[in-house]
Amino acid sequence: MAWKSMVHANRNPALRRLIDLLTNSNLTEDQIKALEKIVSGMKR
Repeated sequence: MAWKSMVHANRNPALRRLIDLLTNSNLTEDQIKALEKIVSGMKR
């Protein structure tokens, strides 16, 4: 999943923790896609 690569690419510990929690939760594909958009927006 894309979360794993985002964790390694991101140096923000809080965001890494958030992504780690999301990776271990049972999200639907739609929720994951929406969150990926938010995260990629934050990284810019």
